[in-house]
Amino acid sequence: TKTETVVRNEFVAAASAIGFFPSTRFPEDGHAPYVNVSGVAAGHQHTDSPMPDFMKTFGMYGVKADKKSIPDCVFSWTPECQKLFINRYMTCDGWVCTKCNGVLQIGFCSKSETLARGMSHLLLRFGIPGKLRIKKAKTSKGIEKYWTWETSTRGAVTVIESIGFYGDKHSNALRLVTELQKRKQLQR
Repeated sequence: TKTETVVRNEFVAAASAIGFFPSTRFPEDGHAPYVNVSGVAAGHQHTDSPMPDFMKTFGMYGVKADKKSIPDCVFSWTPECQKLFINRYMTCDGWVCTKCNGVLQIGFCSKSETLARGMSHLLLRFGIPGKLRIKKAKTSKGIEKYWTWETSTRGAVTVIESIGFYGDKHSNALRLVTELQKRKQLQR
């Protein structure tokens, strides 16, 4: 998502609107651009940044990836707000693809079991089932585990139609659904 300008711009606008000072960085090494967010305007010296307090409000300050969770308040939001939360999460950390057997798949990955289970719970509230699995990957730190959630065609179409994605990922998802529908019509 760092490469998706529309998502990055929305994040910058939201951070600015609540008083932070985001700046987009474009690494010279060819890596994806990223946004650095500070509570202090560029060129000013200030040690009382509001960013730690803001992150503490949601229990996210200093939390490692494998310990992250969905803030409790999300579970009491209106369905429309929960859909927006899922939409942005899936846009940033999810995927949509067609597997080699033609099955449409949507999923996400997280190092945090708690976060993955929370997202799975939110998706079930909208009638979207999925499989939550633990996987292992060899990294420079050794073998690490992570969690994936996946849903196939019926659940994927429901995600796309009722929750959606943001930016280019949504356009790609709609194209895949159209291709799937055309294949089904040809098979009849």
